[in-house]
Amino acid sequence: MSTIKTVRHRFEVAAFDEELGYLEQMSRNGWQLTELTGLKQTYVKDDSTSFRYAIDCQKNMDKSEFDRYRSEFEQRGWAYAARTNGPRQYSLHIFRKPFDPALPDDEYVIYTDSETLWDMKRHTGLAVPPMIPLLLALNYM
Repeated sequence: MSTIKTVRHRFEVAAFDEELGYLEQMSRNGWQLTELTGLKQTYVKDDSTSFRYAIDCQKNMDKSEFDRYRSEFEQRGWAYAARTNGPRQYSLHIFRKPFDPALPDDEYVIYTDSETLWDMKRHTGLAVPPMIPLLLALNYM
């Protein structure tokens, strides 16, 4: 049995909740993410643990900024799994943490405040300003 698996799967930023579910299902099946591009994901076989994943979108950084950024996550128990180019001048960073069913779900959330979550979604194009749905609804009345 091969210990490396390549999956052709387009990583959809707009559906990142579903993508997190996909990564976590692969992990439960023993396949741990090692590389991510827009159309391809590479996994290595490791049944010893399963991970919960988190996605962050940040403006492209130089090496020292990236090292500081990565270190902040590592201090909170997250390991860096992969990155891929995101929309515009942003990159998507994938972090993972070993899953422990005894821990609460909020242990696996990297954004705990709505302002930071809104900012991340704005950079990925996932955020819809609150007034847009209202304006659209009024336009069709």
